[in-house]
Amino acid sequence: MYCVHCEPKLSELLSDPILHLLLKRDGVKLDELRNLIEKTRRRRVAKIAYLKEMSRSRRLKPASRAKQPAATIS
Repeated sequence: MYCVHCEPKLSELLSDPILHLLLKRDGVKLDELRNLIEKTRRRRVAKIAYLKEMSRSRRLKPASRAKQPAATIS
């Protein structure tokens, strides 16, 4: 199905003959590209999960841990 404002699926991009020509020209195997994409996806998912956890843990800190004003030197 053709969609004007949609991005193509990754499977469609990876099956594109022009991509295959570019990969061949650059000496990159399709499996190498797939592995890189998967590794990047996993790292991104892990980073998002880490950032969500950090955000959640900061919201749950007790008020007593709030920064105290710096002491002034007389």
